Amino acid sequence: MSDAVVTSKSERTRPLPSLSLYIANAPQGCFSGGPSNGTPQASYLWLYERAARQQWCPIPASVRMMAEETGLSKSAVQAAIVSLQRNELIATERANATAVPQHRVLWHWRAKARPRG
Repeated sequence: MSDAVVTSKSERTRPLPSLSLYIANAPQGCFSGGPSNGTPQASYLWLYERAARQQWCPIPASVRMMAEETGLSKSAVQAAIVSLQRNELIATERANATAVPQHRVLWHWRAKARPRG
């Protein structure tokens, strides 16, 4: 399976790590505990893509920003974030109560990967 390529006017072309295999083979309950309509998956993929573009640095993203860019409602994004945090797919930090949260994408499938041979 080849890696996807991100192209943008301000960035050079560079490969993104393959995520489709993880999504396809994710444990049954990996995205559970929240909305069952695909909102956690869409939110995770949005954060994953942003993190890849920023060389895996934490992503500053408010619920409003994520809702506007994904086309989801703010309440759906908020529920998805809680679900992703509970399932340890993202870690979120805030400098204070009113600061824009910094979301870090966690790569559980890479930590468990073992060399073949």
